[in-house]
Amino acid sequence: LAKTEWLKLWDHLLSNNPNFIYFAAAAYLIHFRDILMAARGEQELTMLLTRNNPLNINKFIRSIYSLRQATPPDKMPKEYPLETLPKSDMYPVFQGFPKVAVDAARLERERLLEAETNLLNRKQVIAQLQKQTEELETQQAVWEHEKGRLSTIEEDRRARMRLEEDAMLQDRVRMDNLEKAE
Repeated sequence: LAKTEWLKLWDHLLSNNPNFIYFAAAAYLIHFRDILMAARGEQELTMLLTRNNPLNINKFIRSIYSLRQATPPDKMPKEYPLETLPKSDMYPVFQGFPKVAVDAARLERERLLEAETNLLNRKQVIAQLQKQTEELETQQAVWEHEKGRLSTIEEDRRARMRLEEDAMLQDRVRMDNLEKAE
């Protein structure tokens, strides 16, 4: 829509009862019904509803009024009286929130807080497990090093024992030879 067409539409939206916008939305959907029904998916439908579609604003405004006039009184949207704001530098604090919405927001905050607490607990457990894993890896490395050192010492001891046994065997053979010789 051009700027003047938007201004004309807003003139009618603001000068009528607040429920007039419901009729404007319905008239828009009725006007583009064929195009919307031909949409092949959610993405195409979204594109059709968000782009700037050509529209004869005068005919469209007439269709809004005729739709409102053709609606039976028992099917009319509920009217909410408008309250004027007091003249001051600040808006008054609004406390007329629906209890359901307030409760839903509170429950959502509690759910998010619980999820965040669970996440922090999991992070702490993971950090503890990583620390324990690192300690175990360090202990295993020390153990592997000690095992290697002990293995080397054992091999050296066995080699010395073999040498001593060989030396003793040679001494025994030599003593046996000396005894035979005597």
